[in-house]
Amino acid sequence: GVGLIAAALAFSPRVEEEPAAPVSAPSSPRGEVRRGALMGVAALMGFASLVLEVAWTRVFAMVFGSSAQAFALMLTAFLVGIAAGSAAAERRLRAGAEPLALAMGCLSIGVVVLTLQVPFYERLPYWQFRLAQALERRADVYSLYLVCQCALALVWMLPATLATGAALPLLARRLTRSRDEVGASVGRLFAVNTVGTVSGPIVATFVLMPAIGLKGTVTVSVALFALAVLGMARATPIMAPARAWVP
Repeated sequence: GVGLIAAALAFSPRVEEEPAAPVSAPSSPRGEVRRGALMGVAALMGFASLVLEVAWTRVFAMVFGSSAQAFALMLTAFLVGIAAGSAAAERRLRAGAEPLALAMGCLSIGVVVLTLQVPFYERLPYWQFRLAQALERRADVYSLYLVCQCALALVWMLPATLATGAALPLLARRLTRSRDEVGASVGRLFAVNTVGTVSGPIVATFVLMPAIGLKGTVTVSVALFALAVLGMARATPIMAPARAWVP
């Protein structure tokens, strides 16, 4: 059904419109270089996100004793983080924030949160054990036990996903110079991001975790997010030479 609607829209007559006004900050003479760098950042973010997703699924599978439950919670945390982070970023954009600088700030917060969490991954099974001890082993409190387990996982994952979830939409906003470019720029951005997301689980499952373990895999994903922040810093007009602002 969706495919038929898309095909009908593609072949429907088009009405010529006036050129649309730009929707983002004007580009500098080094704009093309920055656009290429941002594409690389998008691919790197997709790769790092999926590496982190695989690691989190394995970590919480040990905590919960069920990989299905761990995967569901991880996916919930990422989807909620993407939605809520994007909504918060949109409000900041309406207030006049520069998209690329805002994306760099959000991703930097995510890196800090993930870095602070790394030393405590080994404590997660212990916290789950203490939670089980705190509740009486009765059938009528088992639902409360599951809710507390899920809350522990979401509290652990949501701060980072909220911070990183806004970055990709902000990159799309920065790469879109006019409404006419929305489809092309967003399509290219999500295409390279998808390449990263496809390769991330493969590398995490068959290379990183067998070689360096779960904690090391999480550390690698944090380092990749930090590298993405550096890529944004290289691409942002704030960091460009002063001549880039000269007409």
